[in-house]
Amino acid sequence: MVPPAEFVSYYGRPVVKAAPWELDVPAYLFLGGVAAGSSLLAAGADVTDRPALRRTGRLGALVGLSLSMVALVHDLGRPSRFLNMLRVVKVTSPMSVGTWLLTAYGPFAALAAVAELCPHLPRALRDGRCLGRDRHRGGEGKGLRGGEVHRRQRRALRQPVATAGTGPSPDR
Repeated sequence: MVPPAEFVSYYGRPVVKAAPWELDVPAYLFLGGVAAGSSLLAAGADVTDRPALRRTGRLGALVGLSLSMVALVHDLGRPSRFLNMLRVVKVTSPMSVGTWLLTAYGPFAALAAVAELCPHLPRALRDGRCLGRDRHRGGEGKGLRGGEVHRRQRRALRQPVATAGTGPSPDR
């Protein structure tokens, strides 16, 4: 019978160094990936006209992004260190690259999630009265909402294109 093997590295040191971080960094990376995947699902749902999946994807992206930022700031210790991470770009550091990606991606994910929540806002916010626009002076009703524009564009793309001649094309 062969005795069980015991692994001993050179000089008695471990072959791979232990990770210098705790669970915050893997959570930050994982949740950032979940946010990105949710945004891709929402984009696909928007193209294929699935509003429920689009809403879930956009809101899920915002939640994942927010939790990812919380994990990053918790790992850094103070919120001011997050801004310090933006001073220098180190492409070899997943923390630095991730900080820049979260900073660039965050406003767009938040804007998409707010667009999904707009129908559920109070009437004053939807009408723009709290933003200084008055309904009676042309602040509302002159244009289409973004979702309606996209629905009309998709509907127009599904319609067959009318051709100038209705008969068969002549042979040459």
